[in-house]
Amino acid sequence: MSQFETLANELIFDIFEFLNTSHLIHAFLPLNSRFKYLLYEYFQQHSLDLRSISRYYFHEFCKDHLPNLTNNITSLQLSNNGETPNLCELLYSYEFPIDRFIQLRSLVLYEIDSSEVLCQIINQCQNLSSFDHLYLFDCKFNNKQVAFIIGQIWCLPNLTHFVMNNLSVDFTSIRERLIISSMLKSLSLKNVRFNNESNYLLDSIPCLEYLKIDSADWLHLKDRPKKILSSLTSLQISIDRCDNINQIDNLFRTFPNLIRLTLRISFMYFDGNVCKKLINDHLPNLQTFRLKTSFECPKNVNVHETADQLIDSFRTEFWLVEHKWYVRCDYDDIYNRLILLYTLPNVFDIDIEHRLKTKFWLSTKPDESKLCPLLKIHDFQLKPNHISSLKTLEDVNNMFPNLKQLITELPYGDDTINRYTMIFSRLTTLNVSLENNFGYDQLQIILNQTHCLYSLIIDSFGETYVKLFQLTSPSVRRIQLLKAQAKFGKYFNHDDCEKLVNSPLGFQCQVLSIELEDQMDIIYLIEKIPHLRVLVFRIQLIVENHLRSPSIRNKFIRWLQGKLSTRSIIKSYPGQASKLKIWIDREANNALVRNRFNFSSILALFQRFF
Repeated sequence: MSQFETLANELIFDIFEFLNTSHLIHAFLPLNSRFKYLLYEYFQQHSLDLRSISRYYFHEFCKDHLPNLTNNITSLQLSNNGETPNLCELLYSYEFPIDRFIQLRSLVLYEIDSSEVLCQIINQCQNLSSFDHLYLFDCKFNNKQVAFIIGQIWCLPNLTHFVMNNLSVDFTSIRERLIISSMLKSLSLKNVRFNNESNYLLDSIPCLEYLKIDSADWLHLKDRPKKILSSLTSLQISIDRCDNINQIDNLFRTFPNLIRLTLRISFMYFDGNVCKKLINDHLPNLQTFRLKTSFECPKNVNVHETADQLIDSFRTEFWLVEHKWYVRCDYDDIYNRLILLYTLPNVFDIDIEHRLKTKFWLSTKPDESKLCPLLKIHDFQLKPNHISSLKTLEDVNNMFPNLKQLITELPYGDDTINRYTMIFSRLTTLNVSLENNFGYDQLQIILNQTHCLYSLIIDSFGETYVKLFQLTSPSVRRIQLLKAQAKFGKYFNHDDCEKLVNSPLGFQCQVLSIELEDQMDIIYLIEKIPHLRVLVFRIQLIVENHLRSPSIRNKFIRWLQGKLSTRSIIKSYPGQASKLKIWIDREANNALVRNRFNFSSILALFQRFF
């Protein structure tokens, strides 16, 4: 440790970049005054991310350190998800409302399911003179609540960047709440559904420079634009259905000053000659163009000739010489007649099934390989029929350079496992199903290669748990043994729990999802797994009785709360009465012994990366 402390502050800051907030708080804050103040300075420049912090350390951090940081924090990330339920409410209970962070510029919120909590947060953001970035991910509200929330967001006086996903927006009810926002410059909407009144959205943001949106139904593409948004220079847009080229023409007319355009069109033949004319006519400043289009070739039309004609339309001086915009076409005449065309390098999500099964491809880029990189693919389901398509290790690495999450079935063929070692080495999440008790040996081989693996999801265990308890991994901290549906689960008895507690994976587990026969094993697991901070579970008796009565459920929660620290948070999943989660708080006298992620752990972590 003395050698580490001799490092310059700049190098220590570089090391901090590799660790999340929870690791930093656990490992460095208790060491000495130098590291404490280095962390204080670090959090002034980097986001304070509290999404994976333990309940005990959250309490200690709020009590001993956060009062010294509130005046300097510029970015904050909060979540009410399974690992930190009621985090936002708890922050308020420690007397840290959002407007206490007087220098806050950016706020990221995950899985907020209370409109009252979110409205309270947004109202307080109005008091922050520097606040200009707001991100809402996977929050769940009804249309009426969304309308009110959006109206509040548009009232934020200095908001320049707003991101939202997975919500349905009824602009009929929101129309009256939308004031003109002259400050908003960047808007990103993913999986957000709109009704036909949504043109009012563009009217309310006249100075918008960047727009990203999944569906263009809201743009009224059939009509000529009523208003030109000349300020917009960057657009990423997906159009699920397009009847004719006039709709694309109207879209381009709406944003005449685009410099960067990413366009995805489904179910439309869109060739290079037409696209060239539209760009020349309406987008004179365009410098970066990304396109993905797909359509199904009619049965009475030759798919090979159609693909040849399509790719040839992009082999002109405009595409290859003037702009160097290259395209690729994937297609098949047996599997299906879908023709997929996209610009290179690929920046879109690609249907893996289609890519692996298509036999033919064409490209305007010189030296293009059959298995070009799928840069946007971060998760992939590796099925048995994929094995024959991915014949070599080079194939795997070429196709999935950024893969982080893998769903697969074991066992593979005898010679297959060794071909995928490099793809395994980059994984952070592995979801695996095992056929009976076969495949555990191969799973251990995979675990030996996954130096960055954090989450292990075992969807099928086999008839016994013996080999499950023998698995080892230096990096896994989250273990999910809980089925998505209760009726398919396998319940752990007390003997199973004892073996899990004494297993290598059990000892280092921080987040555990499990089915249990006996409710007393909830307490047993919390007491015996030293680093456990979150427990997600179902109890067999509760599942069988469906726990439909709120009084019964509340009685069980009161019993459980009486067995735990008063600061532990118990919460049920919305719509899943039999599934509960506990954000565990260990009593102060035992917390440091049981739950310390210490300095030596950090050093071990770095040894895996360097």
